[in-house]
Amino acid sequence: LTVAKRLKTVLEENGHTAVIDQIEAEVDEKTGKVKLNNNPDISCYDRLVFASPVWAFSLCAVMREYLQKLPELCGRSVCCFVTQHLRYTWLGGSRAIKKMRRLCAEKGSEVIGEGIITWSGERLQEQITELTERLASL
Repeated sequence: LTVAKRLKTVLEENGHTAVIDQIEAEVDEKTGKVKLNNNPDISCYDRLVFASPVWAFSLCAVMREYLQKLPELCGRSVCCFVTQHLRYTWLGGSRAIKKMRRLCAEKGSEVIGEGIITWSGERLQEQITELTERLASL
């Protein structure tokens, strides 16, 4: 959410209108089944940015469920980013981005920008700045 808020600020500074819609869900601890409590309507947006934490070296189950239940994206351009605690992107971040890219492609969209933020890295603020400026420029 911290990175999404920073991206929203950068987009607004560049003259765009930006909205953050959060997915609310419940995850059954025993079965891992996800129940979405809301499905943000994306039909009114020109561009989309999907953001998610990495859980257990993969895409968060809530984001996976949400992307699977989305209607067709009809060729819309999409950006994706994930956040993870572990320092190296190959410890979940790369896998999560790959999964997001595949799920978006299945819905008819093209991922034009992506990124991974690692919270334990020494360059955290630099990573956030670089990612938000790069995605905002798209």
